[in-house]
Amino acid sequence: MKPKTICVGVDRGFGYTKYYSDIATGQVDSLVAPISESRAKELAINNADDKRVIILKEENNFYLVGPRVADVEPEYAQRNLARGRDNTNERILFMTAMGLSSAASEYVKAYITTGLPTDEFEKNREEYKSIIKNGDKNYVFSLILGGKEFKKKIEVAAVSVENQPRGTIATIIEN
Repeated sequence: MKPKTICVGVDRGFGYTKYYSDIATGQVDSLVAPISESRAKELAINNADDKRVIILKEENNFYLVGPRVADVEPEYAQRNLARGRDNTNERILFMTAMGLSSAASEYVKAYITTGLPTDEFEKNREEYKSIIKNGDKNYVFSLILGGKEFKKKIEVAAVSVENQPRGTIATIIEN
């Protein structure tokens, strides 16, 4: 199967993970809670009509992502203003954003643009890019939304990490 090529913009900040592509755009709360397989099945079945219940499955690991974490797993919903990037949560949030931005497409080749705040840009740019590239391996996972499982295979073709004010300035110029 040939992948569908998409460009994806992902912005992580102010408590939300925002995503944009020519297929889909949206945002989810930047909350991640590891859950068991049985809990994932229970949540999927009992919340089949609730699009806010987002479950990411990778191999034998399950994560509840987004706004329902605060209701279902409140111990994982604590927020503060301290900046920090937990590699597991970053990876799960990026996978979720890429999966949602590819809508129903199962296999995509993604060109990703994201940003870092100015004070983190020089120090963390290459590491952040490396995390997103996933060791040059395809992301293979499923998203469970509305009680349905959507299998995903995402090939990251390229990653651009920009200094966040540059993205804002480019948008202002374009508009």
